Amino acid sequence: MENPERVPVSARLRQIMMERHLKQADILRMVKPYCNLYGEKIGSNALSEWVNGKYEPNQRKLSILSMALNVSEAWLMGYDDVQNPNETQARLENDAVITITDSDLRLLEAYHANPSAQVFINRMLGLPDPDPEGRDAT
Repeated sequence: MENPERVPVSARLRQIMMERHLKQADILRMVKPYCNLYGEKIGSNALSEWVNGKYEPNQRKLSILSMALNVSEAWLMGYDDVQNPNETQARLENDAVITITDSDLRLLEAYHANPSAQVFINRMLGLPDPDPEGRDAT
């Protein structure tokens, strides 16, 4: 039996697309690194069916969507009102404010602890490979 208090995944996807001015093609680009990492495929037809409420993603694909969109799985599934409860804001020297999530912190820890993660992340972002000597590449 469907939970009447639960917001459907389709509504959450449409909400985040509207708030962030995303198109389905943008989401497909965002999920691609996670799909590659976890050996999953999310195609345009599947995403369209999820956005339109025809079907809902399975748990693995829901996890990939939540990571790519930087929201909690519970929020994306419609069970929570807070998109990402594990956010911290930091003010930079130029007074810009950035939001850092627990997943951001885990990624930074992995980046600094694992040279192969540095290469993978830099290549994913289109950045040069890190200097093996630890010097600034600039």
